Amino acid sequence: MKLNFTKMNSQGNDFIIVDNTIAKYKLTTSQVKKISSRDNIGCDQLLLLNIKSPDNVQCQIFNQDGTEAYQCGNGMRAIMSFLHKYYNYEQSSIAVKGGKYDALYLGEDNIKINMGQPVFLQNKNMHESKHLSLSSEKFYFHSNLNDEMNTSFSFSPIMLGNFHCVVFTKDCYDHRHSIIDALYDLYNPVPNISFILNLDRFIKKKDNYIELKVYERGAGWTSSCGSGASATAAFIFNYSRILDTIINRVSVEQDGGILEINYDDDTLYLSGPTSFDYEGIWND
Repeated sequence: MKLNFTKMNSQGNDFIIVDNTIAKYKLTTSQVKKISSRDNIGCDQLLLLNIKSPDNVQCQIFNQDGTEAYQCGNGMRAIMSFLHKYYNYEQSSIAVKGGKYDALYLGEDNIKINMGQPVFLQNKNMHESKHLSLSSEKFYFHSNLNDEMNTSFSFSPIMLGNFHCVVFTKDCYDHRHSIIDALYDLYNPVPNISFILNLDRFIKKKDNYIELKVYERGAGWTSSCGSGASATAAFIFNYSRILDTIINRVSVEQDGGILEINYDDDTLYLSGPTSFDYEGIWND
């Protein structure tokens, strides 16, 4: 198989985009894993497109391990940039697994995605766990691990296309491996997990700046995760009300850079840059 592709990058979150409109490639899980491997082309996600019109762009998102994702904020920004370059689209509607996401090209440093309305899940998809005890608040949980250190942490489960858990306790990142194992044991399907690094600072300053690390299902640690940043912003918008503060815009800094998330009429809007790496042909 000769596969034409475009390699793109959203702040270190990298993608292989395949325009499948004419070619109609049928990729197996094994082929997706092979192409996505860092030993070959390498990417966090492979994006397979069928472009019918600006208002009807069909997309399949494959993680590095070959599993399918329901959404990818950084990937959709890459798609919008791709559509602008090759189809001269200024805006589009991108469909993924039955969900539709409006995208707007305002420049390569400012691509805006309507991420939709977050849903705070609480007990949905949760299993009984021998490793974790829980107590619930309105939109998050306090939890204790049954380990030697009696590790405690708090998290908020959120659906935003993909399933996310936002972990926000002080020093939570120091216990990241135990927390990831516990949340993977607790939920099926397993979530993307976001670790807020500076909640204490946010509480004191009540500003709109958040530091974040994200562990993506099927891809691992990533330099930038758009849907993880958006889910985290949704949590912050709710949490700020506990602090008697109303915040409708959040800047989320990850290793790859800063993403802006706005909250308007219960809807999240993600903005940030995307860049082209190169075009190529995969021979399998």
